[in-house]
Amino acid sequence: MIVVAIVGLLASLSLPLFAKARRTSLRQKCILNQRAIYDAVLCYEMDFRTDLSSIRNNGVQIRSTLLNAGYMNPINNFDCPSSPIRDYDDYQLIYSNRDLVSTRCTILPTDHLPPH
Repeated sequence: MIVVAIVGLLASLSLPLFAKARRTSLRQKCILNQRAIYDAVLCYEMDFRTDLSSIRNNGVQIRSTLLNAGYMNPINNFDCPSSPIRDYDDYQLIYSNRDLVSTRCTILPTDHLPPH
């Protein structure tokens, strides 16, 4: 009986740690998604000598453009893992004039800044 009580006490103490680990994991996955999108958009823009600033707030169109051009695999990098809805529009592109400077998640929200 005492062993069961101790195990129950330890389990109740560790649950907040698991919740924090899950939140951290979701945030890191979101940042990795943003990084993948940033890299794909940057390659697309360099190859086609254009920019995607006209569709920067349309995640579905960004996804379609990158998938159709072959710059990303059709895996689910376009949805924030914290999003309850799978609609492919959780990320936006941030431009300064015509230069891509970062990506932004509309769910968490987090910014991914490119390495310098």
